[in-house]
This record gives sequence, structure tokens and C-alpha cells, in this order.
Amino acid sequence: SGSTPLFLSLPYQAVHWPLEAPAEYVAIYARKTGGDSRRKMVCAMAKVLDDGVGNVTDALKRQGIWNDTVVIFSSDNGGPTNGNEGSWSSNFPLRGGKNTLWEGGTRLVGAIRGPSIPKGVYTYEKFHATDWLPTLVSMASGRPWTSFIPAGEAPYLLGDGIDNWPMLRAGGVPGSSARDWLLYETHASGQIHRTHGDAFVLGDLKIIRTGQVNPRDENGWFVPPGEDSNATRYLIAERCGELLRKGDAGTSQCAGDWCLFNITADACEYHDLAKERPDDVA
Repeated sequence: SGSTPLFLSLPYQAVHWPLEAPAEYVAIYARKTGGDSRRKMVCAMAKVLDDGVGNVTDALKRQGIWNDTVVIFSSDNGGPTNGNEGSWSSNFPLRGGKNTLWEGGTRLVGAIRGPSIPKGVYTYEKFHATDWLPTLVSMASGRPWTSFIPAGEAPYLLGDGIDNWPMLRAGGVPGSSARDWLLYETHASGQIHRTHGDAFVLGDLKIIRTGQVNPRDENGWFVPPGEDSNATRYLIAERCGELLRKGDAGTSQCAGDWCLFNITADACEYHDLAKERPDDVA
């Protein structure tokens, strides 16, 4: 019914493995991925997902509620790249992939449209996945989201998310985000097994130390097969500051000592500032 408010969460399996897609979609990319079957299948799955989203938006328009609906497209992590997990997603020109704490595995593209959302703009303001719940509750109700916390609920903690509706409504203008920090992963001091490692962002600066799960095939800047990086415009490249790097970066950097990157000016994580700014690391 076009008159009944709704909430729809549609978590697609694509483009996660297993890599499967209808033959007619695979055929579209038969000569576009440099002969790499993994990349071909990922592209086909992305096209299936895109058509599926189109089916949803078409239905909203048929019901006459498109103009009254907020649509959000988001993801949970960067894709496994360079053959990791038997797949070939692209995070280029960012460094790393899904199983790392580099920006390629953690910084994501998202999109939102709907009433009160400015059109045709993009932003680099900070937004964490945990922010969606408080943000959407505040957006839909017009009230502080904390007023809906049931009696007896566990106390609200900073890691539970922040209401960022004002930032989205403002079109992501610089300084509009309610958060200036992002916690990627952390472990207790002295803990032996630290999985992907530890990483934290405050303002422009990201501190990172890698852990045991740090696959070599995802450590670097990897152009997907069939893509001409010289002929492709990467929006994030405006924040990488120099000629885009390509290839393996090895796994030794940041494995023992903390590294420090300015991910506003150096989103591709080329320059470790730890030795130049020891007070920030400490």
C-alpha cells in the first residue's frame, strides 16, 4: 500500500562468494576482464545486484512513494582483492582489501537519496555503520533517538553509534559530521593473537598496527584485470596526492611498530608519519 509507512532491509549476498551469476550476465563481461574468470564473475554479480536494486526502485515509483522514500545503499567492508578468497573485487586506488585494516578494506562508498537529502553532492565526512540505527530513528521520528531506548536497556556507549542525520540533511558539508573518530579494530595490550591488528582514526590521522591476519596478496594497490587505470577517473584519487601507486606493498610495514597516516591528505596510505610525529603516536 502506498499509504502505509514501511522499512525494508535488503542484504544482498552478491558480490560475496561463492561466485555465481546467470550465464547471460557473465557473457556481458566475457572480453572485459583481461581473461580473469574471477573478475568476470564479480562484475556479473554486481550487474545482477544493480538490476535487483532497479527492481526495488521501480516498484517504489509504481506505488507512488518514490518521492517520499529514503533509499540507502551501503556495504560492510572492502572487497577481497587480487585473488584473495578466490575473488577479485577492486578497491583501487586505495591500499589493501577485505582482510586488512588498510583503507581498501575499511573505507566504503555509500549513497543516499530521498526527501530532505541534497542532490548531486558527495562528501568525505565520517560515518560509521553503527550510526545507521540512531540516524534513521531520528530521521523517521523527528525526535532524539535516545528517547526510544526501552527501560532496562543496557547503557548507551559511544561504540553503539551516533545520530548523523543532521550531516546527511546538510549534504555532508565539511565539519557537519557528529563524529571525528572511527574505531576499526582493537585488542587488549599484550594480547598475542590480534587478528587483523589495531587501527583508530581521530580527525585526519589514522594509527595502525597489523596483526596475524594480514594476507600478502591484499597488501598493496591492485588494479583489477581488464581495467586501464590511466583512463579511469577515481574520485578518491584527489586525496592521494601524487601519481597512483600500483602493486605489492609487502607485509612488514606496521607489523611491529605503529604507523601513522594522514588519511585526509593521503587516503591511499603512501606516507607513514610515525617518525615525524612521535607525539601523535604516543
